[in-house]
Amino acid sequence: DKIMNSNVRSNFWLCNLAAPHMAQGGGGNIIVVSSIGGNQGSGTLAVYGMSKAADFSLVKSLAIELGPKGIRANCIAPGLIKTDFAKALWEDEKAVKARNAVTPLRRIGEPDEIAGAAVFLASQAGSYMNGQTMVIDGGRVAGLERHGIDQVLEQHRHAHRVRRVDDLLDRVHRAHRVGNVLQRHQPRAFAQQAREGIEIEARIVGDRDRHDF
Repeated sequence: DKIMNSNVRSNFWLCNLAAPHMAQGGGGNIIVVSSIGGNQGSGTLAVYGMSKAADFSLVKSLAIELGPKGIRANCIAPGLIKTDFAKALWEDEKAVKARNAVTPLRRIGEPDEIAGAAVFLASQAGSYMNGQTMVIDGGRVAGLERHGIDQVLEQHRHAHRVRRVDDLLDRVHRAHRVGNVLQRHQPRAFAQQAREGIEIEARIVGDRDRHDF
C-alpha cells in the first residue's frame, strides 16, 4: 500500500486537484516521473514495477480526459540516474559495473539528462505530445533482452559453424582414406572421389573466409 500510495494514488489525486485550475487558466501540462521498472518484470521489485506501469496508463487516461480542455499529460521513465534517491546503487561499484554492462551507452544517466526531457514536454516544442511515456535510459530497455538473445544466437551460430566445418573435415578425411584404396584398385572411382573431395575442401575454405576460421 505504501508503494502504491506514493507512486500511483498521489499522482492521481494531485492531477485531479490541479486539472480544474489548469483548465480555468486555458490549459496546462502534466508530467509524471515514472521509471523503466514499469517496462520490466521483476522477481524482487514486482510491486514497484506495477506502480510505475500504472503511471504509464494514468497519463494515457489523463490525456484522453483532459485533452479537450487543453491539458496535456505525459510521463518520463528514467533508467538509473545519479540522484540521491538512487545513491545506494550508483555508489556500489559492482552494481554500476553490472548495470553499465547491459546499457548500450555503458554508463548511468545524469539528472540534467532527465531535466531536458521535462523542459521539452513543458515547452511549445512538445505541444503535440500527449499521453506518451518517454524512456530515457541509455538504451537499456531497448537493448537488454536483445543483448542477451544476440549472445545466445551468436554462440549457437558459432557452434553450428564449428560443427559444420568439423563435419566437412571428417568427410574429407574419410574421402582420403577411401581414395587411397580406390586409387590402387578402381582408378575411375578414385577420380570421381577426388573431385568430390576438392568441392568439399572448397566449401571449407569458403566457410573459413566468411567466418574467420
